[in-house]
Amino acid sequence: MKANLKIMLALATALTLAAFLGCSGGGGGGATTTGTEFVPGTPSTTSTARGFLWKPISESDGNLVVLFPAAYRGRVTRGTVYAVLPPSEENVVEEGYFAGDTHNGMRPHYRFTRPGAAFGNDIFVVARLSDGSFESWYIPYGADRTEM
Repeated sequence: MKANLKIMLALATALTLAAFLGCSGGGGGGATTTGTEFVPGTPSTTSTARGFLWKPISESDGNLVVLFPAAYRGRVTRGTVYAVLPPSEENVVEEGYFAGDTHNGMRPHYRFTRPGAAFGNDIFVVARLSDGSFESWYIPYGADRTEM
């Protein structure tokens, strides 16, 4: 119930900001981008590409690994966990490091220095793409595996 309230508050805040900015939200839900300007929408995935994975405990080191959809192979320049959106340096929880894109369906892998549970709940993963745009995914529970 508490998580649902947080989601509803995040949605209300995002919709208010989108209305203030005069944005339609892109029609697809989630956060959308206009060039390099981040325009918030609903707290869900912005991407229509399937294949996102939040893996809170990796086999290799026991820490979080995030796999972005294969459609973003060669295009992700930064994979970051944020406490809230829009993404800003003040909201960074941790920036991951690129760990390759030749395994698991050719998906870009970003690794982090601690397990997913350490990031808490109601957080966001943002992929900055080489064209300056962003894609984001809402993670309700950091300790849980999340696939989209």
